[in-house]
Amino acid sequence: MFKSVQYRFMSCLLILSLVLCGALGSGYGQASAQSSPTISSQNMPELLITELVPDSTNVGTGDGYEFIEVYNNTDQVIDFSNYKIRYRYLESDTLWAHNPNEVDIQPGGTLVFWIINNQNKNSTVADFNANYNTNLVENEDIVKIEAGGMSNSRMRELVVVTNTGRPIVSAFYNDGEVHNETDLGIFYKFPVDGSLKMQKISFLEHTATPGSLQHSEVPAKPVQIDTTPEPSVTNLTVETEIAPGDSLEVAAEAQDQRMVTSLALSYRVDDDEDFTIVQLQEEDGKYRYTIPYLELLGHQTLEYYFTASNTFKSVESPTFQVEIKGSQKSPRLNLTQEQILTGTVHVRGAANDMPAEDLALFIDGNQVEGSIGLEHPAYFIFEGNGIDDGINTLTIGRDILYQTDSDIDGYPTLAAPIEPQWLTGGNNTITFRSGDNDKTYFEDDLPEGNMDDFDIRNVRLLLNDGTEIRDPRYSDPEKIFTIGDTGKTPRLMEFEFDISVDKPNAVSYTWDTTQAADGEHTIQVKDGKGGEDSVVIQVDNQGPEITTTLDDSSSTSRTYKGSFTIEASASDAISGVERLDVKLDGEAIEVPYETSSAALSPGSHLLEVIAVDRAGNRTEHTVTFVTPEENPDAPVLVSPGVNGGPIAGLVPNLKVKVTDPTDDELTVSFHQAYRYHSLSGDRVKVSRNASDEEPPKDRYPAGETELTKTELELISESNDQYVTLDSTSQFPYLRFEVELEDTVESGDQVEVIWEGHTVSGRKVTMYAWNHTTGKWTEITKHIAASEQDFTLRGNLNTSEYVQDNIIDVIVQDEIPNRGDYDYSFVWVTDTQFLTELYPHIQQEQFEWIVNNKEELNIQYLFHTGDLVNDPGAVYQWERADAYMKMIEEANIPNGVLAGNHDVGSYDWDYTTYSQYFGEDRYKDQSYYGESYKDNRGHYDLISIEGNDYIMMYMGWGVEEEDIEWMNDVLAEYPDRIAFLSFHDYLLSNGTRSKAGNELYEKVVVPNANVAVVLSGHYTGANLLEDQLDDNGDGAVDRTVYQMLADYQGHAEGGSGYLRLFHVDQESGQIYVNTYSPYLDKYNYYTKPGIDEFTISLDLAPALKRVATDSIQVNHLKGEAIGTERVKSGETAAVKWHKLERNQWYSWYVKVKDDFGGSTMSEVWSFKSTGGAPAK
Repeated sequence: MFKSVQYRFMSCLLILSLVLCGALGSGYGQASAQSSPTISSQNMPELLITELVPDSTNVGTGDGYEFIEVYNNTDQVIDFSNYKIRYRYLESDTLWAHNPNEVDIQPGGTLVFWIINNQNKNSTVADFNANYNTNLVENEDIVKIEAGGMSNSRMRELVVVTNTGRPIVSAFYNDGEVHNETDLGIFYKFPVDGSLKMQKISFLEHTATPGSLQHSEVPAKPVQIDTTPEPSVTNLTVETEIAPGDSLEVAAEAQDQRMVTSLALSYRVDDDEDFTIVQLQEEDGKYRYTIPYLELLGHQTLEYYFTASNTFKSVESPTFQVEIKGSQKSPRLNLTQEQILTGTVHVRGAANDMPAEDLALFIDGNQVEGSIGLEHPAYFIFEGNGIDDGINTLTIGRDILYQTDSDIDGYPTLAAPIEPQWLTGGNNTITFRSGDNDKTYFEDDLPEGNMDDFDIRNVRLLLNDGTEIRDPRYSDPEKIFTIGDTGKTPRLMEFEFDISVDKPNAVSYTWDTTQAADGEHTIQVKDGKGGEDSVVIQVDNQGPEITTTLDDSSSTSRTYKGSFTIEASASDAISGVERLDVKLDGEAIEVPYETSSAALSPGSHLLEVIAVDRAGNRTEHTVTFVTPEENPDAPVLVSPGVNGGPIAGLVPNLKVKVTDPTDDELTVSFHQAYRYHSLSGDRVKVSRNASDEEPPKDRYPAGETELTKTELELISESNDQYVTLDSTSQFPYLRFEVELEDTVESGDQVEVIWEGHTVSGRKVTMYAWNHTTGKWTEITKHIAASEQDFTLRGNLNTSEYVQDNIIDVIVQDEIPNRGDYDYSFVWVTDTQFLTELYPHIQQEQFEWIVNNKEELNIQYLFHTGDLVNDPGAVYQWERADAYMKMIEEANIPNGVLAGNHDVGSYDWDYTTYSQYFGEDRYKDQSYYGESYKDNRGHYDLISIEGNDYIMMYMGWGVEEEDIEWMNDVLAEYPDRIAFLSFHDYLLSNGTRSKAGNELYEKVVVPNANVAVVLSGHYTGANLLEDQLDDNGDGAVDRTVYQMLADYQGHAEGGSGYLRLFHVDQESGQIYVNTYSPYLDKYNYYTKPGIDEFTISLDLAPALKRVATDSIQVNHLKGEAIGTERVKSGETAAVKWHKLERNQWYSWYVKVKDDFGGSTMSEVWSFKSTGGAPAK
């Protein structure tokens, strides 16, 4: 936890420092003691990092003389055993120990830390002095740190920290540009802004001067320290007794007037001669450490004490003792009073100093036949390295006992518990098996994918009493064994452990509790000498009891009419209810759930209730019920006459016949309407056009042509006569602009009805101009299953779509056809090191893309994440922002996503990413489809000369709800070729990562339009092809091409390599190759099929069409002409007064029942005439 807290703290510090300080230019000149212009010298860091050399003369193949110079900025001798140097990079850091640990730095003096690696391990301080022409004395002026070394090309931070984890001072290098060259020093000045960050004042200028401060600056006055106060320490540990097999968490609190620099925990077991010493780090004001159970097994007592230091004074706490004894009962059971048991249970009894053969087990007074075994679990112990995310397991026979975690490197000690029932006295075989991402390896069940290749060593079996057992064949703890499918290594290893026959001390019985009644049972163990142990337990194999308010008492489904409430509950008398899930028609609901027959579709409905108790038992209960067709039938016109027929009189009698499928009494309201169609005169304008985007970007795109009189007549009513718009390269649309005659008032509605057809499988969308957003907004859409006519009916929100009584609607086909020429896509990924250290390479890379836009016909650019290297470095975001602006200013559509370097690998934070690359940056682009969580995910709709793509992105940290969003979007665009972009998907070996497997199964496979998946994150390049049968007929329907093209880990941050897709529409081929503008070189990898290959997609032309039969707009007034209450099957009528002579009028009715059902009629029209009013 401290590591995470410290990372966040240091990230904030980095941002502040970069903003306030910056990196000063080289050539500051000679160093000296300087007074601080802004803060008191008393507030300066007590230790300063004054010089670094990350790149030195080589010894062998590695830097031989890298060093860090630390200056004592106090008036006291500092014992550096209270401090360490932390080497930091983003979220990872390494705490470097120095040798010897106890070394003093004199007041105003320096200490040089020389980095020792595998190449210079035999070099001496004399060699170091010869390289720099110095006279440093070993273990006085210079000490050694054994480490891999400091990076020569990447940004790094060195931090002096106390043993408790408190940072004292920090120095960055290579932050923004490369600061190091062989044997040249990077020199620093003390912080003058109150921060902990040293200021860089010279680099690439002076030869290193370890120990001299020749080119560094330190304060004129040292920090004055009062060495008389002592720290204090308080033990907060609660436990004084633990059971065998338990770990122990030790906690303490320490305080000091200045600061606690060390808090050491010393502990030992069973009066061992030596104490183990652990330095504790502060977290939330407390110090905690867990002593692992592996160190405590087989021991009786633990002693521990604390030592607190403020560097100058230290205090030692009293010694505390913890008993490791567990239950002292004899005999004893492994069960406890009122324990809840379910399924198969292993009942064990044991006694002190008594063979298991003399023990007997009883259940409810009946003796059961047990077997001899261990009382406590044993532990399969090993050290592992290179363990990835394959299903690697430990097995006995075919039973899997343990599965390794992923991402295990560096040979940490791992412990797999082996329950007692699996082990016996004598020989026991435990098999370590490799596996792929889907399953573990068995000889008769081979994994299909690439299996993990990993190393193990120091394998042993540890019994609960501390006995360690090794397979004599593999007893050397240093020998490394490789398991995997390399062809030279075994896919499994069998380990045999000979457990002495006197170790099994328990009698064990495997009890199938499902054969016993739920409720109380008495378990006993007797030792034959009158001793016994007895517990009453609870058996619970039955799931909770579920009740609902819906009636399921009969075999036929009950019908519910009107409003009703769905309630569901569960109870469990023994273990209690853990979870209750309720679904209605497959969708999760919260109960109580208010609904009605009007809210639900007519017909059968299914309520599913699932309850799980605390014992894991599950109950499912379903209820089927029915709701009637609640909405009244469509009203039938009675009078006035046939639509459009003239009538006599000025007070017409409006009549409709209304019916209800369940014979409900009905309320009928009559309303005026204004109906507009293509022949409605000057108030209506109908135009045709085709645009480059769908929908058009502008309200009035250039090139619109009004329909002719003949065409207007064709679409004035539904008559199977059409105005057909086809296009071979653009998006055709019909535009319908209407000026409403009457003012739009509260309660009014405006509906648009279009009837026509398109080509089978294509989507037709109705858009309306939204005056609030200034965009064409989708109102409704339809994907045609055939070339038969269908209807689009859209209701417009009058506040958004009516302005100055005018509405604008277009109906547009979304599938453009293709042209006959090629175009290209560009893909870049993991540009973080270019952004950080090699901006000249990235500048050249992006300039090349812009300059070749026309020649290559570049139509799109993908970026699959890691725009920056450090999410806290503002200058890196500013650089990434500038490079992507080059693409935007060149009018190249593009998309980005966040990688782990942009938001953090673990506790990811999208704040800064959203600031620079959030929705606001892209929302006004015509191709930008939709933002998800402020551009954490998004999709672009790209159409080029007849080929339609959906470019979908999802950033780092994909969660279940993100997957649901992607699937919803892909289902909306089934006719577009989908390119999916992720940061983590394909490994460098050509197999999918753990995240990649989930995305493949949950997104790629279910969506038949997914053709290509792009990803980065891992240095390397590869192509994985999967052939999928989408319709289950046994034939391959599509090939999905999954690619990795990440060059970040190679020289100069990847040297600006980018991936090119050249599309040949005629052949349906995409030629893929890789190029570095910086090197002017194609293809980093020479192996065929890695950096250059061809993929095939279905790029056949697809005709697009909008064929309009009719289109009309209805302005539906909310105010009623009159209302009548009638029975089903009767005629409702009202008289309409105050009409004018010889005018066209339109009207409609709304029909409602008392149970929430409603319907609305079509719009009817008539013409009034002169004469006496109608009677």
